[in-house]
Amino acid sequence: MTQRVVFDGARAPDGTIQLSGHLGSASCGASPVGDGFVCTERFPQMAFDLERLERDLQRRGLPADEIARRLEVATVFQSYPIVVLSFSLD
Repeated sequence: MTQRVVFDGARAPDGTIQLSGHLGSASCGASPVGDGFVCTERFPQMAFDLERLERDLQRRGLPADEIARRLEVATVFQSYPIVVLSFSLD
């Protein structure tokens, strides 16, 4: 199952950018070091199927140790679905 993340929103009066979508929300503001933006994204509605992920990774031909590491990350993300994204417009 593929889940596409789409956010929509606007700049708030305090200068942050508040975004929301069907799988979650995001709040973005200026980077503390002044070189771009930092967004905190939350995905409480995202569905996880770790067995399917494992099958997909095996079909890609990834080595067993790589699959194990990716599943470990997915397991942590499943219980704490928050991402911090940093970017610049350069």
